[in-house]
Amino acid sequence: MKKTIIKARDLCKEYRTGDTRQTVLNNVTIDIYEGDFTVIMGRSGSGKSTLLYCLSYMDQITSGVIALDGKEYIGSPKSLSELCSKQISFVFQSGNLLPDLTAFENVAYPGYLADSKKAVNARTEELLKKLSLDHIADHHPNEMSGGEMQRVAIARALLKNPKVLFADEPTGALNSVYGKQALDLFTQINKEGQTIVMVTHDLKASLRANRILYLSDGKIEAELELGEYEDDDLEKREQKVYAFLQQQQW
Repeated sequence: MKKTIIKARDLCKEYRTGDTRQTVLNNVTIDIYEGDFTVIMGRSGSGKSTLLYCLSYMDQITSGVIALDGKEYIGSPKSLSELCSKQISFVFQSGNLLPDLTAFENVAYPGYLADSKKAVNARTEELLKKLSLDHIADHHPNEMSGGEMQRVAIARALLKNPKVLFADEPTGALNSVYGKQALDLFTQINKEGQTIVMVTHDLKASLRANRILYLSDGKIEAELELGEYEDDDLEKREQKVYAFLQQQQW
């Protein structure tokens, strides 16, 4: 039986402007399981990125409950920020690398706030080698390809061994070659046990999931369970996912 790593119940998210109220998430209940690669899909404006940000504590919910690894966190933005810095990591559509720092420094810098320089440097070297980035360790972002920058961002996210890795359209700004490199990396670390929750609008990216949640008008409308991703099963997998999305009028 799978372990629930995130339990969310009756999540609501509203935005108010004067007397106008916009509901983005409408009583969403969801479990995220340890070791899963969960993809959230939906048409533009469905609330999928908002859901991702709420599940990762980067945005506050209007009502509902979210528990991470069995513990419900309620507190100030500062306490939630401390939680995120220790247990959750995020990969954005653009790598958001610091332009004046090298690849090594971009990965290591956030870790210095929580651990010894020696330990952080050793972990950084390990990750850069593992992700085939050690040859650009001293390169700045303007000396890297788009794919390299995104892989550096993923290495940075993995530095603290997060319980959950969140990703918001991580291949959206990449061409097909670099996008596949990033997806291959996500698949690799997921098979090694990393829990991943990713928002994407890309059919190719969604194939890497073992579970797809479809969001419409702020609600989970459908769910598709898939087995572990394998390259030799790609055609059947694509047909299954495409048929699922067509049923949702995607």
